[in-house]
Order: sequence, then C-alpha cells, then structure tokens
Amino acid sequence: MSFKMLVLLVLGIGFGAVRPSCASENETPSPEQLKAAAKTLMAAGQDPESLQTILEYSRSLNAVPAIKSRTMAIYALSALAKGDTNLFNRARDSHAANFPADKAFIPIQLDACTDRCPTCGGAGFTEGANDCASCGNTRMCRKCKGTGKWQLLTTYDSRVSRRQDSKINCNQCGGTGRCPTCGGTDSTRAKCQACNGAGALFELPAVKISDASKRLLGEIIASIDAEANWANRIRLVKAETNVAVRVRLLATLKEDLKKRPEAQEIERLLLADQQRLAELKAAEREKEQSLQRELSALRALKDPANPKAAIAVLSEYLASHPDSPHKIEIQSLIDGVKAKMVRQQEHKKLAYGIGAVLIVLLGLSSLNISYIRYTVMPSAGKRRGDPPTI
Repeated sequence: MSFKMLVLLVLGIGFGAVRPSCASENETPSPEQLKAAAKTLMAAGQDPESLQTILEYSRSLNAVPAIKSRTMAIYALSALAKGDTNLFNRARDSHAANFPADKAFIPIQLDACTDRCPTCGGAGFTEGANDCASCGNTRMCRKCKGTGKWQLLTTYDSRVSRRQDSKINCNQCGGTGRCPTCGGTDSTRAKCQACNGAGALFELPAVKISDASKRLLGEIIASIDAEANWANRIRLVKAETNVAVRVRLLATLKEDLKKRPEAQEIERLLLADQQRLAELKAAEREKEQSLQRELSALRALKDPANPKAAIAVLSEYLASHPDSPHKIEIQSLIDGVKAKMVRQQEHKKLAYGIGAVLIVLLGLSSLNISYIRYTVMPSAGKRRGDPPTI
C-alpha cells in the first residue's frame, strides 16, 4: 500500500469518494447531523456521507461562523490528504480570506512538505561509470571517429589540378566528435527515477494532517454541545413564570452572552420584564396600601358601638379573604368583640338583677315605713300627750 493511500485510509476524507451534493447552499445540516458526522469521522474516518455533511456545512450561508471556519479548514486538509495541492491552495486561501484570525487551523505549508531527493541529492539525475556499448568506452563518435566532420564528396578541379574534399558536420554527434550516447564522458548520467528529475520529493505529513483534523472535529463537537447548552439555558430562563426570578436570571444571562448573537434578544426580554416587574410592584404597593386602609377600618371596630354589626363586618371580610395574611388578627378582633359583647350582656344582667333587688328593697322599705307610721307612731304620740285625733 502506498504512503498516500495509507493517509487516505487514516483520514477517510478523500474527495474522490464524496457523493455530489444535491442540497442548495442555503440548506444547512442540523447541529445533530453535524455532530454525528464529526463523531463518525473521528472514530472511523472512512464515512463519505459524514464528510459530505461537513462540506455542506462549510458552504452554508446560515452556518455558525466559529463552526464554519473549522469545517472549511477540514475541507482544505482533506484536499491535501488526497494529494490535490491545487485544491488545497484554493481552499486554504478561501479560508484565510473569510477567517483571517483562524489561519492556525491549517498549520501546514506546501513548501514544508518537500525534501531533497536522497537518491540524487537534489541534482535530478544519477551518474555511473561509463560502460557505453556504442563507443566501446572510446568516448568518440563512431561515425566521424571523433573528428566531428563527415566527408560528403571528393572532386578534382582541373583548373587548379587539385582534388577538393567537401565535408559537413557529423549528423550523429553534431560536430562535437563525442559519442552521442555517453556524451564522451567518463561517466554516464541518467534522470533520477525516484524524483523523476525534480530533485525533490513531496511527502504528505500524515500525522500532522490527522492531528489537525481530529482537533478541529473535536472542537466542532464541543461547540455544538456548548450551543445546545446555551439554547437549553435560554429556554429554561424564558420558561420561568416568576417575573422577579426571570429578571434576575435574564440579567445574569445577559452578562454571559455579551458577544453572542442572542444578547440582543435577551436584553429586549430583560427590559420588557423589568418594566413588567415595576408595574407589578406598583400594583402590589397599591394593593398593600388598600389592604392597610381596610385593616385600619377593621381595627377601628375593636371598640364598636354596635358589636353585632362589627362582628358581621369582620366575619364578612374574613369569608371574602380566606388567604389573607391578617386572618389571625381579624379572627382575634372578632373574638374580642364577641367577648366584649358577652361581658356587656353579663353586665346588663347584673345591672338588671341589682335594679330588681333595689326595687324590692325599696318596696320593702316603703312598707316598713307605712307600718311604722300607722301602727307604731300613733301609740307613741298618745304616750307623749299628743292631742287626740278627731
């Protein structure tokens, strides 16, 4: 198995296995789908559908920026894992343009992925001892025998009585006279097969790509969990029915959400609840003042001129306010008025009894006076020499 294929198997994010996307750019995978995809890629690293979810999120216009930045970085790293350096460069440049503060998410530079070829030492070719079969190690062109010229035609010029030779450059060695196969050198030179003559080898940093990808996938999962926690916390605060408690919770939540998009909504809810709480407190104060006025009027019945009427009023108030916090006090007033009414009745009975006794005693005293006057007193007059009665 080649080294590049090993990297693709480890990461499982080669683009060649990804199915074409049928979703529009505005369709965003749900947080649950994205989290499931990230977990699958971290565990198995060989699921094309999970990678497709990552890529769809990276293209979405409605994605959370912090998570989108990481999915774009994973896209670039996946291109590099495949060996597509052109796509890697484009994806990395796109990520840098959209999220310049997140360049550290792609900690790999292509120039750092090349190294001098150990076979040719960076020369791009290899050399060996000259054992050329073409020249028999003479290093000379066999056609021109090292002269570099080739005699084309010999003619005799009768005018000058002289032979003339016509020569041209050897078409085998190009006029150099050297063996065209070995170049006339003591050693042979051949293109390096290891680097294909480039002098350098491109080597994927498999461990670094894997570590960077897994770190980003882990951060995506953590971000989704954090978003879910925020959403659940906001939901619980909104569900609180006690306005005073909700105002306190919203104020705390506002401080915690300073740089989040939900902060404006929380501030709006807080202002509305604060106004509502102020209205409730004002109504509560008015209610308390009204209650105090009622209690003052009821307390004035402690010494009523008409106890029966006072007891009726107090009993009616108690029946209409069964949950009143002053229930015990009102009942005490009723009991006090009743006790006073009983004492008044006892006093009346006592007064009536005393009056009756006084009347009886007065009657008895009148009888005694008459008796004394008409019986005892006349005899006493006669004894004292009173004139006789006529």
